Amino acid sequence: DIQNPGNLGTIIRVADWYGLAGIICSPTTVELYNPKVLQASMGSFLHVQVHYTDLPSYLAKARLPIIGTFTSGESLH
Repeated sequence: DIQNPGNLGTIIRVADWYGLAGIICSPTTVELYNPKVLQASMGSFLHVQVHYTDLPSYLAKARLPIIGTFTSGESLH
């Protein structure tokens, strides 16, 4: 449910830096083609696919590692 376009653009940019192919967003997340999202992504929106879907049902079926950002958790490094 990311509402701030700059935050979504930054997440897309970071996903690109880590080499992730895509990110999954909830249906209420700010639109990918919002001008502020595109500007904040600094072109990374061209390299990272952004999908919008119902997160609880998607994550219940996921057979891949689920990575999130939390204030307390394990570092990826």
